Amino acid sequence: MADKQVVIRYKTKVREMVGGRKYIDYKKSVTRKDCLLKPHEHAYYNSDMFPSILTKAALKAQGSRTWSYIDELPAGITIDTTTGFLAVVTITC
Repeated sequence: MADKQVVIRYKTKVREMVGGRKYIDYKKSVTRKDCLLKPHEHAYYNSDMFPSILTKAALKAQGSRTWSYIDELPAGITIDTTTGFLAVVTITC
């Protein structure tokens, strides 16, 4: 993502393990509507490759994990649990 810093934002459910630790499942495929970029801010925005570029960037930021404990989030990922039933996950790549 050489053009501009990418911010991916989507909602997900916070789940709880048997021991009481809370975790989230990351979204498997990221779409254009999850990205906060505008079409003029990235050279590949209107190409068919853009969703796979976003998914690859999100996987890299997630450390190639499909889930994470809320208290052990990788750098660049924040969670807002004050929004109600669903938490807002923000990934900065």
